[in-house]
Amino acid sequence: MSNYATTLSIKTDLEAEFLGYTKTLAIAVADGLIDDMPVDTGEARSNVFIFASADSKARVGAYSPFPKGSGPNKSEGANRTAAKTQARRSAELIKPFEDVFIVNNAVSEDGSYYYAGDLDEGSSRQTPAGMTDRAIVMGIKKADLLWGLRRER
Repeated sequence: MSNYATTLSIKTDLEAEFLGYTKTLAIAVADGLIDDMPVDTGEARSNVFIFASADSKARVGAYSPFPKGSGPNKSEGANRTAAKTQARRSAELIKPFEDVFIVNNAVSEDGSYYYAGDLDEGSSRQTPAGMTDRAIVMGIKKADLLWGLRRER
């Protein structure tokens, strides 16, 4: 006969494992999207979010702390770092067994449509079509590797 305290401990341990892997996977996929996102103004990269609800409409302006032409990739690097920091913060809000969504809420200049789909279909010469699929595949591999290394400790 199983002890109730032991059963509860196993449930808690499994829940923690699942949640940890879910957060690791969400961050790995978001990182891949952020790294592969073509950059003109930084708006699309700045609007990669991780949410535990499908209806979030959060949006931020492009993080671009340096004026255009201020040096090789200064703003681009700062924009990448800010986007990844934002993704990690939002991943911390994920609760066990919630559906997780990685979304891009960047809109066209006139606000009429979300344009990440166009970028994913190859509308930019900076990144070939299929960046979302690549980010998912590489994110799974990265999360599996990171989670496997964590568990070996």
